[in-house]
Amino acid sequence: MHLNKSQLIDAIRDLNPSADRAWLGLFSKEELGRYLQHLHHAQSPRGGPAWERDGETGAIVVRHAA
Repeated sequence: MHLNKSQLIDAIRDLNPSADRAWLGLFSKEELGRYLQHLHHAQSPRGGPAWERDGETGAIVVRHAA
């Protein structure tokens, strides 16, 4: 299923209502699609297949001491 950017934002906000529409609008369609996949995976019961970060999604880059 191919969603346009507005549909991706709506789907993300269905799962994460605290995500601001304007903030999500700053991301590309591809980035939004990856985030939506991650949200769907997070809805799955623990112990299932692991979510794999692709090469486009960075891990923690910087950590500031508290």
